[in-house]
Amino acid sequence: MNPVRDNPDLHSPRLLTKSSLRCVLLFLLSLLLVHPVAEVGVNDDWVYTLTALDFLRTGHFIFHGWASPMLGWQAMWGALFAKLFGATFTAVRLSTVPVAASAVLLYHGILRRFGLNSAHATFGTLTVALGPVFLPLSASFMTDVPALFAILLCIYLCQLAIAAPTYLNSLLWLTAAALSNLALGTVRQIAWLGVLLIVPSCVWLLRRRRYVPQLGVLLWVLGVLCVVLMTRWFARQPFTAPEHLIPGTPDLHILAFAAGQIVSAALTTLLLALPVLAIGWSSLWPIRRPALIRVMLFLCALVALLAVFHHQGKAHVIQFPWLGNTLGAHGILQDPPLFGSTRTLPPAGQTILFLLVTLSAFASLEAFNLSRNRSLPFQRTLQQVTSWSELSILLLPFLAAYCLLLLPRAGFFVLFDRYLLEIVAVLLIYALLWHQQRISPRIPLLAAAILLLVSILTIASTHDLFSMYRAEVRLADELQAAGIPRTEIRGGFAYDFTTQSNAWGYVNDPRILNPPGAYHFHPDPTPYKIDGVYCDYPLLRYLPALHIRYVISADPSPCLAPTRFAPQPYRTWLPPARRELVVGVPLPPPDKPATSQ
Repeated sequence: MNPVRDNPDLHSPRLLTKSSLRCVLLFLLSLLLVHPVAEVGVNDDWVYTLTALDFLRTGHFIFHGWASPMLGWQAMWGALFAKLFGATFTAVRLSTVPVAASAVLLYHGILRRFGLNSAHATFGTLTVALGPVFLPLSASFMTDVPALFAILLCIYLCQLAIAAPTYLNSLLWLTAAALSNLALGTVRQIAWLGVLLIVPSCVWLLRRRRYVPQLGVLLWVLGVLCVVLMTRWFARQPFTAPEHLIPGTPDLHILAFAAGQIVSAALTTLLLALPVLAIGWSSLWPIRRPALIRVMLFLCALVALLAVFHHQGKAHVIQFPWLGNTLGAHGILQDPPLFGSTRTLPPAGQTILFLLVTLSAFASLEAFNLSRNRSLPFQRTLQQVTSWSELSILLLPFLAAYCLLLLPRAGFFVLFDRYLLEIVAVLLIYALLWHQQRISPRIPLLAAAILLLVSILTIASTHDLFSMYRAEVRLADELQAAGIPRTEIRGGFAYDFTTQSNAWGYVNDPRILNPPGAYHFHPDPTPYKIDGVYCDYPLLRYLPALHIRYVISADPSPCLAPTRFAPQPYRTWLPPARRELVVGVPLPPPDKPATSQ
């Protein structure tokens, strides 16, 4: 009897399995339910889409300001979809779907090769794939998902190099990991951490194999040289908006701001890992008295903290402590929302969510503490990286460098939740492997239920976003059909910035240094209120081509006078199911007379 041949779990993990294909199928069905069709940009992807359409038209990379990622192969990939299916936002956006599906497949394969069984690998994959950041970004042309794909492919190829039976195969897989990361990293510069750190980490693990150290040095030198050359090329391109690693001198204010951003990033990471954190509650049940006392003391400390914040007038700190951008106070990818949008999760709901996340994290720590000295029977498959030291050598240098590169942005700019995708993907590996080896080979029903709930809310909220976008486009088209120039219409963020770029060729971004003199100082109008509502537009300094006469709004506002245009209804899955967009004429400050339209 051959235990390897007769036990399927002892065979080499394959990329294409029933469980991995089920994950991909569920992900694709979720995107189908979202129905990401709308002729307008999503978040920042309007500028990336314009570059892809320009590449289709001219065969050259043309930038329009605002964009800091290099785009590289993603622009060409989007141009291919535009050529096949039409030069539209929707066609370019759909080019992300096969990339995202490949990332889902790779992540499942990576989890299996790190020793996770089918249940844990599927649970971890769906936690990422159907989460409130990855799924919405997969329905856009943003660069975050393609960058994650580049990193995951590098990790997977390094796993193949480690598992290769001969030194020659290891050399081939290492070369493939480095060269593919060099090419795919052109989408977003931080993805080059694959060739700069993950591949060298893999080389260290294989340093006793013939020719591997020599090849590793060669690949690293080649990687550094190519990264420097491509970065310099990008900096010379007209109308790019590159960001310096450390744009200024830190001071106490910047350090305090960075500390707040780091706390929010930690809480957001816990939020995105909530289905996995829910495992902690199941692992503690039936809960013993000492653990119960510690949980109750922690809950009391949280309640006291909330009371202090409320007493000091800082309740808003807890009401939305997350980073935002993809998952914001106004819903999925609706920060900043359309003018007049006031729909947010009630403060009580945000407080409950904060308590749920923090208590789940504490419960997970308790489960970790109780299981430190416990070990379940575990069988290593033929070609898995299961050693904790191997796992850490391969991933921790990348994770540490990635976090360090985010620190300057935390102080001088702002962090977004989408920057945490790589961090969550790595941390889930540790959490799930610990649970499988120390607590249980099965996923608790409670954790599966939380994952299902999060997935349903993510799908519904993303669906509602595109339903609103389609209504916005219909209403804007109606205004233009009535003879109103697009430059006189204020829509949403992406709509307005596309209008500016179409009119000037680029966004009036102060970061643009090439060509000299491209940026023109254009101050925002003085903020003013009507009936306690702010009526200004704080982004107008980027949009000098706009001369706003009509505003598309998500809700009636005291800042807007009614017009002859009827509201544009649309339906959503989350309540209220019947909503509408309205068109209004912006009212001037109270101390200025109104102008006739």
